[in-house]
Amino acid sequence: MRLFDLRIGRIILIAPKNDGTLRSLQIDSPPMLSDEMDDYIKDLLKNNSQIIDFFTKHDNI
Repeated sequence: MRLFDLRIGRIILIAPKNDGTLRSLQIDSPPMLSDEMDDYIKDLLKNNSQIIDFFTKHDNI
């Protein structure tokens, strides 16, 4: 079990690894409405090098 402190970041990304474990990355985000979140996340996935590196590690599924 893993607990996340939402004061550190409210976006939590999970990537499964080949060995059956899960990697997590917690990211801070500005306050936003739920309808704004989709665009914000799409932008993060395209333009944030930390997130791109997180999901494209060689040992991820």
